[in-house]
Amino acid sequence: MSNLKQNRFKGLTGGRAVKYLLGLLVFLVIADGLITNLLVNQNIAREGNPLLGLLAGKNILVIVKIIGAAACAFILWDIYKHWTKLGLISVYSFTAVYTLIVTWNLVLLLTPAH
Repeated sequence: MSNLKQNRFKGLTGGRAVKYLLGLLVFLVIADGLITNLLVNQNIAREGNPLLGLLAGKNILVIVKIIGAAACAFILWDIYKHWTKLGLISVYSFTAVYTLIVTWNLVLLLTPAH
């Protein structure tokens, strides 16, 4: 690969970019928990994950999300260090999925009830 192509993608794949994405992922997972609690408490929606369904609407959901998000970030960082390509694909994929989930939750929260 030419130097020009290597430099173009360096910013997207470097360790610093992955750390920022992992921080964003943690933020999105926690935001998902907070918004889900609001939606459940206002009877607008319910938790789609059956494992977390019993916790939805309670403060413990956010605590579980914080601990789970931090654990996942550390695991994804370790994967990135050992298998860079797999780590990149995983971090970008999970960040994209949680961006969609939080966007959907915000749409539900901000859409007026009929």
